[in-house]
Amino acid sequence: MLPVDKKDGMTTLPPKIKKQVLLENMNINGGINRCVNYNIEAIRPNKHERGITATANEIHMDHIISQNKGEKGTITNAQIICRTCNLNKSYNK
Repeated sequence: MLPVDKKDGMTTLPPKIKKQVLLENMNINGGINRCVNYNIEAIRPNKHERGITATANEIHMDHIISQNKGEKGTITNAQIICRTCNLNKSYNK
């Protein structure tokens, strides 16, 4: 069973899978993480603070096919995208 995010009830990717996705992305991109859509460097997020907007190129782990369409949190269904891509994806639903 996958962990459930208490804020929105959606399942999250297990830490082991997140680590695998990060490492695979780094191996493909010469040692740095890149957004699969924009091919820009994606940076690890800082601790979020109230009133401070996160950077646009912050790493977001993403389900390629959404959970509400029956997909699971597996390595084959996970990708790294930047914050901008993830927010745009959410708005376009």
